[in-house]
Amino acid sequence: MVELKVAELYCHGLIDKEVANRLGKPIWTIRTHKKHIYKKLGISSQQELVLYMVARFVGSTFDITSIRKFGLKAIFK
Repeated sequence: MVELKVAELYCHGLIDKEVANRLGKPIWTIRTHKKHIYKKLGISSQQELVLYMVARFVGSTFDITSIRKFGLKAIFK
């Protein structure tokens, strides 16, 4: 569940160093978690991570291909 907490903190607009400080972890550990999150979700940016978290929050499915094509409409069908 550390990766979920990391993702939530990025949604607050925090940078790597701030997330590391909040969780009391080294910055390289946070960057590793972020890399694993991106790989698991098939995403490549913090903006896409935020979109994933929004989709999760509203109970929508997350399909990055549709989001890249249709934007927020893909989440709020």
